[in-house]
Amino acid sequence: MERKGKSSIIILSVIISLSLIPAYAEIDQNRLPMTLDWKIKNSPDETSRSLQNGDKILVYGTINAGYESTFEIGEIQTDVSLVLSDPTRERIGLEQVEPVCAYDQCYFEWIITVGGPLWKHTGQYEIQACYLGYNNPNVHCASTVISYTQETQSSTEPKSIQSIIALKPYDNGGVQINVKFLDVIGQIINHVNYDIIVKHNSIPILEEQVHIHDGESIHITRPLESNSNNRIDVEITFLGIGINEPYGGPIGKVFQMTEYLELAQDDSSSIAELQYENKILKEEISQLKSQITQLQNKIDNLSAIVLEQVSVIYKWFLEK
Repeated sequence: MERKGKSSIIILSVIISLSLIPAYAEIDQNRLPMTLDWKIKNSPDETSRSLQNGDKILVYGTINAGYESTFEIGEIQTDVSLVLSDPTRERIGLEQVEPVCAYDQCYFEWIITVGGPLWKHTGQYEIQACYLGYNNPNVHCASTVISYTQETQSSTEPKSIQSIIALKPYDNGGVQINVKFLDVIGQIINHVNYDIIVKHNSIPILEEQVHIHDGESIHITRPLESNSNNRIDVEITFLGIGINEPYGGPIGKVFQMTEYLELAQDDSSSIAELQYENKILKEEISQLKSQITQLQNKIDNLSAIVLEQVSVIYKWFLEK
């Protein structure tokens, strides 16, 4: 009897020990908990061609429900964390996204723009995605790499640029012109050379040849001679990018803008106009009062006549 009791205790211990093995230990470990890949967004050749500055990369991945044995939709503990690192292992991009789940998988994506001041090296740029499991409290990660070749100075000169021009009245009675130069991905272009001509009603009020270091500049015209028909024409001729010649970029490109400005008028003339309008209003009010008085007198006279006629008719009725 005593031996049978010991055997029962040993068997029970084994059962308890087996019951403590995590359920995910029975899952096929060859099935990855998550996948990660990328392609060039809206490009038919996807990853086959070399990357260019301005390309949009769609990073996408899945989380497999089968790896989490009792996985249910919405049971992922955290968002997916994505990190972009350059060939020196320096992090140049970071994002957290919430996965979208359906059936036995969750899907996530991230869009990266290639190029810019942080893409300083040629080589393999790594993208890593990680999330914290629900039933399996471990961090699961997947990674992929993209190859990028740092462009030389001559090839980074923008083949296409845009100029943003904004006008507003200036305190001296002239016009302030704000100019900014951007490349195709919206980054400011430095060391820009250009000509600018500004005309007011076809009369030049500013002519300059400019070199700007940081891609932005402000120009102030001389005071305008008249504030009627304030048509302002701006013409900018792009002379190139660089400190010394020969310059690069789309030399000779012309940007034009026309705008009609509401300019502030002189205070003294504005006061005189208001005083004149006030005088006219007073005269009109006086005329209205006189007309009202005349109308009231006519109404009183008409009432007296009506009352007299009623009295006559009433007397005639009584006599009959």
